[in-house]
Amino acid sequence: MKTRLLFLVFYTVVSTLNAMQLHHSVIDTIRTEIEFITLDQLDSVVAKSSKKYVLLEVTATWCSPCVKDVMELVKRKKEFDALNVELVFLFEKNSKIQHIEKFVPPDFRSFIVNTKGKKPKQNMKEIGLKLFPDLDEFYYSWPLSHFALVDKNMDRLLHHDPVNDSTDILQKIEALKAL
Repeated sequence: MKTRLLFLVFYTVVSTLNAMQLHHSVIDTIRTEIEFITLDQLDSVVAKSSKKYVLLEVTATWCSPCVKDVMELVKRKKEFDALNVELVFLFEKNSKIQHIEKFVPPDFRSFIVNTKGKKPKQNMKEIGLKLFPDLDEFYYSWPLSHFALVDKNMDRLLHHDPVNDSTDILQKIEALKAL
């Protein structure tokens, strides 16, 4: 009886320690894979890319068409790699980390952009003004699912709005590189 009790106590302690270690490693993974950044840090995010170009996609986990776009882009990673383009996802700050982890693999850089606004519309406008200041207010006030292809200096080479332009983003990038 004492042996069983001792075994049960030992088993409980070991199980608890393993669970704590697993929980700790999940938290560490979240911290290293998905970072919170400000818009001022976006330039350094782009500069750290190993690719010649960076495709920034403005998205949010609460926007189901946006999530669909992200999953489609993730599937096409090899095609972007072949064009020397890194995909970087910029999530609106009300996005949920656990949702991002479900559809963005850890080998993609994903950031939650910590803007000053409290509501999604304010946050989106802030991101839009950073990426698309020269475009019509429609684009910078609600830039969800919009793409900005930038070089290492954060010069925007291409803006893509898949809602109003059905051209494949890869075709647009290939055409741009041919110039």
